[in-house]
Parts: sequence; structure tokens; C-alpha cells
Amino acid sequence: MWTQSFSRFLPYFGLLCCWCSAVAQEPVALKGHNGAVMAAVFAGDPERVVTASTDQLAMLWDARTGKLLQTMTQHTGPLYTLATSADGQTLATGAQDNTVRVWDLPLRSPFRRLSEPTAPLQAAVLSPDGLVLLAGLQDNSLQLIPTGIAVGLQRAARAGHTAPVQAVAIRADGNALASADTTGRILVWSPDLDQPVSRLLGSSVAVSQLLLPTGNATFLSLSDDSVLRHWQLPVVPPRKLIALPAAAVTLSLVPGQTQAYVLTAGQPVRLFNLQTGEQLREFPALGNDVTRAAVSSNGAWLAAGAANGEVRLANSGDAVVTGKVAGHEGAVTDVAVHADAQRFASAGQDGSVRFWKLPTATKPLAGHAAATRGVQSSVGGQWSLTWSDDKTVRVWAAGGGARQQFTQHAQPVRVAGIRADDALVATGDAEGVVWVWNPANAA
Repeated sequence: MWTQSFSRFLPYFGLLCCWCSAVAQEPVALKGHNGAVMAAVFAGDPERVVTASTDQLAMLWDARTGKLLQTMTQHTGPLYTLATSADGQTLATGAQDNTVRVWDLPLRSPFRRLSEPTAPLQAAVLSPDGLVLLAGLQDNSLQLIPTGIAVGLQRAARAGHTAPVQAVAIRADGNALASADTTGRILVWSPDLDQPVSRLLGSSVAVSQLLLPTGNATFLSLSDDSVLRHWQLPVVPPRKLIALPAAAVTLSLVPGQTQAYVLTAGQPVRLFNLQTGEQLREFPALGNDVTRAAVSSNGAWLAAGAANGEVRLANSGDAVVTGKVAGHEGAVTDVAVHADAQRFASAGQDGSVRFWKLPTATKPLAGHAAATRGVQSSVGGQWSLTWSDDKTVRVWAAGGGARQQFTQHAQPVRVAGIRADDALVATGDAEGVVWVWNPANAA
């Protein structure tokens, strides 16, 4: 097994810090370079580190004490990449002088200088058997360079990238190669670098490191957007699933199902089966001016923002519109549903973000035997008052339950009032009789 440098760029001028992750202790500073440290790698064990710098030197350090063990010269340009064997006995260095040198640690001079690459090296890694070195170059190309340990191996050069190659990797069994460039594109190659077997794009920024785990059909990529991505091999090529009548505006997956809501410009929201591409349902009642759509976490309803500032709600099962809210001045630019499936948020062109709660069904308050003539809420909002032709006045809790009933009137109740402190109620009936009573106990 061979390892790559654990850093693409260390922004310290001639300084690298090492520390132990197992215990809390002060880091050891490795001071000696007269230029920026561009790469560093452990040399077979956690006690030795090799660094590469723009000062054209590679240095071997004792990571425990910070002592410089040896300095490797010979390069005439800044060093940008390193690769070491798992036993820490062999090192490959690549520099902007268009050379790759193989070192037998701890000797102070390279035992082999490889044939010169056609451009400065950006990344390099040795094969598991040490017979070849995979180099990524600044001219967008890859080269598979024999190290000279075995005879009869031919050098291979391949194009494929459209930007400088910044990361390369070889799987430990030697059966897969990978390369990545500064635009985020990743190519997975056959073992002899004959042709790419997969072309991937995980981001639009540079990929700084690749890792192909041993005996695994997966690999990892780390890019400059600080995202670590996990890939499955072989990569299944995409297939055309749905032919849309217009440009797609938004896609909202139904949780736990192979379905998605698709919104296209000037078209109704549609629900598709992602396995077959079949259209399952259309939502014309939401209108053709929908700008964004999102589905609830339970998949029961859909929220659709519109160009007139409304957010419209619809049942997923029957496409029936159940309500709408308004408040934005101008188009709704995005909607999102909370995980509790009871709340949602909307953003608009007016710069505002609004939070909404689904309306709950009204609860009937049964109790009056004749027509209800009026209703009034207490000042504190803790209870409500109703009066009726059945000659009664009822006090209701905020949750809907009956609290008290006043039955002293001999005629239908026509009017009622609540004192500012909610302590007394006055009610009057059709004969002009007025009663003043306590809503807490109807006395």
C-alpha cells in the first residue's frame, strides 16, 4: 500500500505543526523550510514526517521531537507533491521542474530520476507494488510513469481533463485509478490508464484529494467547498426518465417514496414515479403561476408559492386545494415545509420570509337548544361567551369545553358584555332584564 500527502497546501511559511490526536498536548513545530510548505506525509509510521516546500527541498522529520533528520535536494523547482510507501522506506517527490525523483529513505540522494513529465506536477501517487507512478500534470494530462524497478513497462500519457489535474489515487489492489481536476470533475480509469470508465462531477470547485479504500467498491473525494463525498463503483450512468414540456423550475421528493413533484415554467405541478417516469397526478387547481413547491414530511400535502405572492395548499392524494395564505408583495421565490408537517415558510421577492401554521379544523361547540345570538371573547383570551334564544348564556374554555352556564333569564338573551378585568359579565334579555354575574361560577 502507498500513501498520498495528507495536505494539498499548508499555508505556513516554512512551518508545519504536528500533534497527537489521542491525548491533549502541545503541537510540535517543524521549522526549517524557507518557503511555503505545500505537502506533507507520514513516512510509514507516526514518528516520521516528510515535507515538501517551494524552497525546492524535501525534509524528513522526527514528528515527536521536531528534529530534522535529513534534507533531500536535487530538485530545481518548487515541490508540490509527495508519495511514500507503507513501510516508509521509499519516497517519490514531484516538482515544478518537471521531474519526479524516487528516494530510498533514509539515503540523502535519489536512487532514480524518472523520465521528465511534459508539464509541472500537481499530484502523484505510487502504485501498490511500486512499479509505476501516477502523475497529474498542470497541462490537464495524466501520466503513468515506470519507476525503473521492473523492466518492460511502458510509459502512458492520457488526456481527459479540461483543467489542471490536482488529485490522483490508485486503489491498493491496483485495479482502479482515479483523477480529479480544478473544476471538480473526477475520472475513474482502468488499471493501465487505457480509458476512463466513469466520469463524475460532484461540485464546480477543485477536488483536493481522492481516496480509494482497499477492496472496496467505493471511493471518497474532498473538494475545496469543504464537502467530503462518498461514491459508489461502478457508477451507474444516468438515464433519461421524464421528458418535460418546459424548463424545470423545482423538484421536491416525496419522503420515503420513489415519487417527486416536478414544477416546470408555466405548467401545473405534476407528480411522477421516479422508477418508471409515469405521471401519477396533476395539480391544475394550484394554477400555472406556481414558482416553487414543497411537499410535507408525511407526504400528505403540498405547499406551492405563486407569482402573486400567495402560498397555496393542496392534498397530495386528490389534488384538491385546501387553502391559501397571502402576504408577500411580489412573487414567492421559495417555500419549505417543517419536519412536523404542521408549519411551513415562504420567501418572496419583497425580501421577506414568512412562517405559517396550518389552520386546524373548527370544533363545534354544542350546547344551545335554540339560535345563538352572539359570541364574545374575554379580554384575556382565556374563555368566550355565547348567548342564545334558549334563554341561557354559556362560558367556554379556550380549548372548546363548556365551563359555566347562566340560566336566570326568563326570555331569550339579546346582549352581553364583559368587564375589562374579566371578573363580571352583564347580560340582557328580550324583556329588558339585565343580570350581572361572575363568569367563574355563574353566580
